[in-house]
Amino acid sequence: MKYKNGYQLLYLAQFIFPFFVVVAHVGSLTSNPELHFLLKNILCRVVVPFYCVSNAFFYAQKDSVGKKMWLRKNIQVYLLWSLIYLPFGIQFIQDYVNLPLALYPVGVLVGLVYTGTFYHLWYFPAIFFGVVIVDKLIHKWGYGKVFSGMLVLYAIGASETYSAYLVKTGFGHWMNSYFSVFLTTRNGLFFTAIFVLIGYYLAENHQRLLVDSEKKYRGLILSSLLLLIEGTIIFLHQGKDVNFYFALLPFSFYFFLVLLSYHGKADFKHLRKYGQGIYFFHMIPIQLFNIFVSTSGLTSAETGWIRWILGVGISLIVILLVDVFKKVRVSDKSVPQLYERSL
Repeated sequence: MKYKNGYQLLYLAQFIFPFFVVVAHVGSLTSNPELHFLLKNILCRVVVPFYCVSNAFFYAQKDSVGKKMWLRKNIQVYLLWSLIYLPFGIQFIQDYVNLPLALYPVGVLVGLVYTGTFYHLWYFPAIFFGVVIVDKLIHKWGYGKVFSGMLVLYAIGASETYSAYLVKTGFGHWMNSYFSVFLTTRNGLFFTAIFVLIGYYLAENHQRLLVDSEKKYRGLILSSLLLLIEGTIIFLHQGKDVNFYFALLPFSFYFFLVLLSYHGKADFKHLRKYGQGIYFFHMIPIQLFNIFVSTSGLTSAETGWIRWILGVGISLIVILLVDVFKKVRVSDKSVPQLYERSL
């Protein structure tokens, strides 16, 4: 793989963005509604598209054997963390889902293949579906046709974000029927696939695209402004959830190009494991805090900061302890690979 030094800002982003993932899962860090929306529902929403583009970018450059190995290894990691979070997932079903006990196995199966067994794990079945379907479609139909089809699917999925604007429309009623069964459009079909396609396109064309250094910066600035404008429109009439921004499509494209343009000597690759560990582990201390600690007397922002500090801090401590433990063992194979296999 050429120009690996050009990937250093990608590695840095893979370290930084899990901090934003934690922000999205702690409630609120501020009592100001505008600032809360900007932080959680605009800035944090660039993270998952980046991961989709990043994973697809590296996946697309592998041969068929490498792709199978990537899928196998990451499915193993996903199943391990699904098992770890399964007790929390079952508790969620008990608290929020009116499901008979006999159907709990069905609920767990749906979690594994669709929603994830807990909040943040939904990404894995979505990215697995995305890379497999995109890999097949672009070889059959090419980028233009596949992008057009996936843009239509993304627009349908955006009904979740724009549902407040669709309340009195026939399409809005139709989508409500969909949500009553499938809960969300944030999945591999409607959401992640188009960002995976962007990652594939960049994998094949990034060297050519990087030649025009000014265009990528202009594109990033313009798409950032569009993201803020679209965020304002959504803030004024907020829908069921805030995930689908049309401006995220050009933003993710140009943001990734800008990160690829760095060819300095800095080495950030070693930081990735800390970001990956935070992503996987952070919901355990947060959920234990939610279950066992009373937050009476605290503001929502104070509670949010406590959760964020616990989620990030304890995750980093666990990762450091695992590293120390690995160093004193004769063989690394004795330590479960909980986070290093994922991009």
